Amino acid sequence: MNNLENKVVVIEDEFNGVKKKHLITHLGNLIPIDEIDASDYKQEDFINNYLCKSRPLVIRNALRIFDCGTAFERWCLDYLLSKCGQNRVFVRRNTLDENYKMGKAYNVQEIDFKTYVKDLLDQNFQSQNSYLAVQNLKKAFYQISDELKMPPFIEKLHAGPFLWIARPGHYEYTHMDPDDNMLTVIRGRKLVRLYGSQVYDMNPNELGS
Repeated sequence: MNNLENKVVVIEDEFNGVKKKHLITHLGNLIPIDEIDASDYKQEDFINNYLCKSRPLVIRNALRIFDCGTAFERWCLDYLLSKCGQNRVFVRRNTLDENYKMGKAYNVQEIDFKTYVKDLLDQNFQSQNSYLAVQNLKKAFYQISDELKMPPFIEKLHAGPFLWIARPGHYEYTHMDPDDNMLTVIRGRKLVRLYGSQVYDMNPNELGS
């Protein structure tokens, strides 16, 4: 790891017709992740060439083409607030602190979901310093949990599904997840820096799984 060069690279993406460029610092070389449109999805190819080989794959337009329920059309802050505003949720605090960004420490506070949304809409300091993460839909948002259906490539759920809601520009520390993941972006955009499972010299942050 010590012999790798620290590089500054530009990553471009497009969401709903809006193009953006992201300037990031990266250690080593970046390898493009395969992408397909959901209309070209083939179950056997996905299982044999990606799932069984632990290879990532970006599936574009999945929520539009697969039968994933009504979440894609309905879910926004106003809708979630009208359905689940009184629900109690767990929110991470002090996410601007360097200890959080390094995966060393954070605080968790239980609050009404409507309070978290109000902070986001007000764009106040509390919203800049908070993150609603890993909320089990069936528990924290039980009123709407049946509005999200699993796409055909999900054969078994270990737990969840889970919901994350972040402010624009939130930075999440590097971590390791114990299970295979399907990340579904319903609103907004997310830039992911993904490391291969064969990088043995990397140590997970203290708060990583």
